Amino acid sequence: MNKIYLYIMLAIGCLFTVSCSDDNGEYIDLHQLEIKSAETSIEARGGSAVIETAASAVSAEAAASWLNVSVSGSNVTVSAEANPSIQSRHTTVTIKDQNGNSAIVNVSQYGMVFSLDSTSPLVVGDDAKTYKYAMSSNAEVLLSTTADWINAKVATDSLELSVSANNQGHVRKGYVYYTVAGTTDSIEVVQGDFDKDIAGTYYMLYLPSDTATKASYSLTTVTRDSIVINALKLSIPTSYDDETLTFTMKAGQFVGMYSKYYIFNPFILEDGYWTAYNAGATVTAPVSYDDKEAATVFSFAGKVGSRNYVGFYLEAFTSKNLSEDADFAELAAFYSPEFYKFDEESAKKNFAAKAKRANLSYVLRK
Repeated sequence: MNKIYLYIMLAIGCLFTVSCSDDNGEYIDLHQLEIKSAETSIEARGGSAVIETAASAVSAEAAASWLNVSVSGSNVTVSAEANPSIQSRHTTVTIKDQNGNSAIVNVSQYGMVFSLDSTSPLVVGDDAKTYKYAMSSNAEVLLSTTADWINAKVATDSLELSVSANNQGHVRKGYVYYTVAGTTDSIEVVQGDFDKDIAGTYYMLYLPSDTATKASYSLTTVTRDSIVINALKLSIPTSYDDETLTFTMKAGQFVGMYSKYYIFNPFILEDGYWTAYNAGATVTAPVSYDDKEAATVFSFAGKVGSRNYVGFYLEAFTSKNLSEDADFAELAAFYSPEFYKFDEESAKKNFAAKAKRANLSYVLRK
């Protein structure tokens, strides 16, 4: 997970050598037009300020297009939209009365400041719960969510995210979008519980060779620490991370006995390569839910050196020694394996129609 830090620094200053003042509104006196009072600093989120002259003003003009000016009697109102920049911005307003007397007033708008201490994705359990993240901003923060089970609101010094209880029987995902001064970012929210939503029986869909065009499938049992290929009673060691809802699998692990042979799981790599007799390379598989398939799904991905992982072998050895001398033969190959846990019986039937169930009754040959 990556910490989200959107830090936008405050920069305050004024044009030329004249200082800003919220109280007195420092100005350059050109021809005797007196400025009685002025609030010439505008908040980063946008707003207005008033300059009061001793005599009725006839006209007022800003030097920059981002500042709007209006005149009503002796009051000159300056206004601006939200400042999208991290820098404060500065301009001047030239005010004239009917006698031609004038003054120039400096006007500044603060730079935008926003910080949010959060994580994305935010992975939570199935229980209803509220989470708070420290937040500070001098600009308006607009929030929206993509799912009705997520609520978000801005508190005084924090962002509050609430999730309702998940009783759907599978992992679900949504997003919270926050917009500050026209810039939008998001927090991904994933809700799920391993025992309730992830563990269970999965269809493993795969290609049995690098030239196969018809997919096969085999039933597997997924737990926190293994993927069991049921027909062979072989258990591939895995680990599971609750904070990321991700499985990790290592190459070259002992997965069990088949007949009198010791079975290991070297990885298949692209371009005809494999991890051979090297153990320890890892690939990962984040868990998600596929609405179209109505299934919880995951598939492993990663690189070994510069080559992409494309699957794994079940390789038979004559001893529990991952070496070329002990290598007897390939038991099975699983190219592009994908794992599906279905919610409905009809979905299982539809999936089975897409692929042929594998007959994992192998005869080992050297």
